[in-house]
Amino acid sequence: MKKLFCALALCGVAAGASAQTWTYGYTGFLNVGTQRFDSTASFGGTFSGNDWNEDGVIQKGELSYFQWRFARLEPPGTRCYMFNYCELSQFTYDTRTGTLSFDFQDMYSDEGPGVISGST
Repeated sequence: MKKLFCALALCGVAAGASAQTWTYGYTGFLNVGTQRFDSTASFGGTFSGNDWNEDGVIQKGELSYFQWRFARLEPPGTRCYMFNYCELSQFTYDTRTGTLSFDFQDMYSDEGPGVISGST
């Protein structure tokens, strides 16, 4: 009976540790080339993680994955899918207020160099 209780307790911990996933989006960007604000431009992505230290804030090290547009790091700090280089240098998400802050950059080459970046 004692072994059964321990096994059930471990199952409960494992079930409670599943990562949550959030979707985010931003609308309205300054076009650097034209220096005009495009109010219809819309970008976003998803991220998944756990608040392992239970401080109410998901940090970069607590992420399972991060996606900005088509670039996805899984886990963060590894190479992006379909891109030559990408980096998530800073990330926080306050689960209490919904405040998201990140600095993400990726570079790709398709008939020439290109850069897509996003930060808040």
